[in-house]
Amino acid sequence: MELMYPGLDVYLADTCGLLTVEGDGYSALAHNPVYARRMLTHAQQVFGGEFAEECFPDL
Repeated sequence: MELMYPGLDVYLADTCGLLTVEGDGYSALAHNPVYARRMLTHAQQVFGGEFAEECFPDL
């Protein structure tokens, strides 16, 4: 599981084509200067500071 958007507002903007996401991978917005702080906050709260969590590491 990987953190992709910093909030519903950014998800909706991307879905409507109002946002250009530069970079590869789901966590590309973590490197965007506008959204990096929000992404890091969510990562700390949900994934212990990481932007992704492997749910089934033994499969």
